[in-house]
Amino acid sequence: MKALEPDTGKTIWELNLGEEGNARLSGGISSAYGKIYIGSENGKVFAIDEESGEQLWAANVNGEVLADPVADSNLIMVHTSRGMLIALSQDSGEERWTINTEVPNLTLRGDSTPVAVSGGVFWGTASGRLAAAIVDRGQLIWQQPIGTPQGATEIDRLVDVDASPIVLGGNLYIVGINGNLTSIDLRSGEASWKRKYSSANDMASDGGRLFLITDKDHLVAVDARSGTELWTNDQLEHRLLTAPVIINRYIVVGDAEGYLHWIDRSTGEFVAQQLVDDSGFAVGPISLDDGYLVVTRQGSVKKLTINQ
Repeated sequence: MKALEPDTGKTIWELNLGEEGNARLSGGISSAYGKIYIGSENGKVFAIDEESGEQLWAANVNGEVLADPVADSNLIMVHTSRGMLIALSQDSGEERWTINTEVPNLTLRGDSTPVAVSGGVFWGTASGRLAAAIVDRGQLIWQQPIGTPQGATEIDRLVDVDASPIVLGGNLYIVGINGNLTSIDLRSGEASWKRKYSSANDMASDGGRLFLITDKDHLVAVDARSGTELWTNDQLEHRLLTAPVIINRYIVVGDAEGYLHWIDRSTGEFVAQQLVDDSGFAVGPISLDDGYLVVTRQGSVKKLTINQ
């Protein structure tokens, strides 16, 4: 792991987490309580001091950690590939509770990053459901179906909910593969509306609209209140797009060929396309106050600015 100075890219500190072998770091990085948290395919969660880069603890968990850890109530919660949501003490990494959910025989490689709000934690499951639990007690309170398995083959019957939920006011929004984009009332756990979209990527929102990439790599904007489709852009079909990111007035997505595509979020029309790195992108850019960062598939980190 490296910490970089955002203005210059200069290395602040560097830490090797694989001294006894390949650490196989995966998922994403979370920051909370003055620490950095990251999981691995080896079933470990690491806590690193944000300022010094010192490793503070490493905890073993049951399954690969392919999703970002989430922090709430002095706990670090990780969703593993075996369908477990595990809560660890942010101080020591000691396990506090575990919730098990069903995992079908065949699933997509990926897991939903949980969202914690108002004492609850919400995450998608490999069996096509949105699960909700009480953070303090680790008590599962409800599961809402997002997709129902259909079809003759196991591939046809995939219903993974790998996207991270989005919370806007009193509603939560979630989408699954071969399922639905669903708005759920957080007070009742009941669906307010459902629309037929299939996606395994995280969504973006500007507060009034939801932006998602479908399984065919169509970019769609939906009204958050009603679920009405506002526009769709199908010109990037099958380009293996990243999850959408909002930068200024644009929606930005990367693709496997190394292009960034800038799209007007009001109309869905292209504004610009730029070839940044031919190794391609697995994740979208990160917005900064004075520009944006990209991370390529070959591991390069680049800072770029926007021409005004």
